[in-house]
Amino acid sequence: MPMRILLLAPFPPNPEAGHAGGVVLWRMIQDLAQWHQLDLICFVQNKEEQRAIETLAGHCSVVQTVLHSDSSVSSDFSLRPLQRARSLFLSQLPYNVWRLRSRPMFKAVKNAVEATHYDIVQVEFTPMGQYVDALAGHPRTVFREHDLAFVHFQRRVSTESKPWRRLYHYEQWRRMVRYELDVCRQFHKIIVPSPQAKSQLLAQAPNLDVEAVSFGVTLPETLAPAKTLETHRVLFVGAMGRPLNVESVLYFYRQIWPLIRADEPSVEFWIVGSQPPEHIRQLAQTDSSVRVTGFVDDLMSIYSQASVVVVPLLVGGGVVTKILDALALAKPVVTTSAANEGIGALSGQDLIVADEPDEFAKWVVGLLRDPALRARLGQSGRRLVKERFSWPRIIDQLEQIYVQLLNGT
Repeated sequence: MPMRILLLAPFPPNPEAGHAGGVVLWRMIQDLAQWHQLDLICFVQNKEEQRAIETLAGHCSVVQTVLHSDSSVSSDFSLRPLQRARSLFLSQLPYNVWRLRSRPMFKAVKNAVEATHYDIVQVEFTPMGQYVDALAGHPRTVFREHDLAFVHFQRRVSTESKPWRRLYHYEQWRRMVRYELDVCRQFHKIIVPSPQAKSQLLAQAPNLDVEAVSFGVTLPETLAPAKTLETHRVLFVGAMGRPLNVESVLYFYRQIWPLIRADEPSVEFWIVGSQPPEHIRQLAQTDSSVRVTGFVDDLMSIYSQASVVVVPLLVGGGVVTKILDALALAKPVVTTSAANEGIGALSGQDLIVADEPDEFAKWVVGLLRDPALRARLGQSGRRLVKERFSWPRIIDQLEQIYVQLLNGT
């Protein structure tokens, strides 16, 4: 049954976005638009992002943007310290929510809901939940949390080594718990990316109506043949403007990479992703075994040259799309329990989970030396993504939720 759906997002969906969130949203819109009429309201922070909206032509009937200079996806702790300090004194909201508080956005959402009959209003990402107040009592609202922010901050408190940062993250966790649960109670349906996230949310608020629907991945019908190189390449892909990715790369480089190099001196570590900070770029300038590319247009070529993909995230809390992207391309992945939590892949069958540096290094070296094991893991991982994370499956789950809301069930 065709529906008219309003989507709210904190940034423009774009297949060329330098972060997973923008790509995931664009793919969802592309598939939903085949059957439904979509309108979109989102933030843009500059003219370049405004031009990116052109990619939505033919998918959305209406696209409305709100200019907001502080809507960057990057939440690096070192950015905007004065803004962070102001938020502590001027509001009880978490910083990542407060910085996206906008009267023009509130007005745009309120006007759209009052002027147009929407079957469903779907709000994407935790900070956008604050605009539930602008939905004017719409009877069918969906809040899609791409991860549970309060879980993220709780884990940052436990892993942060510097006392003053630990105190800051504790305050952000305290605010986020209050904000996130309050907002969730105002929506008719909450969508989280994994059964684990559903259990974590219901443990805090048992009366919420929560469904677990993951992100989708586009699987290429045919895989490009792996390129034979003289030197093995270990690959990390991720938006490097995000502190979790920076921390993961530094952890891998400082504690795991020396162990790998001791056994495989000719191996290279490629760090691929937009907006790498200067201290990440410096790694390539001081160590000839490291390559830092920044944003690349052709990720498929980068993946085809990789022997092993590493995802050494220390803090999880959601579905890590960089793992799904690598598995979809039949690449062997070595990761951590935290990163695999929302995916639930089987270690030793679909990928490798290793939480200690020496264990992580041992598995990377083993995969570099065993092409048959690389191929077996790659094929099993790709099969997992096809069965559980393909876009047709995800879109079908979303549509079932929409129908239930329309039927009042």
